[in-house]
Amino acid sequence: MEAISYQKYSYNKARCDQIKTKVKHSDSFMSNGLNNIIGSDWKTY
Repeated sequence: MEAISYQKYSYNKARCDQIKTKVKHSDSFMSNGLNNIIGSDWKTY
């Protein structure tokens, strides 16, 4: 069970990093908009 949940966590983290990288490369207006929409959940990753 632990291995499965760890895999899932790793995948989610990688996915989130991927999204963050995309956001970083887009213009700041889009980044700010995304941060406002997702809010505090975005910052927990």
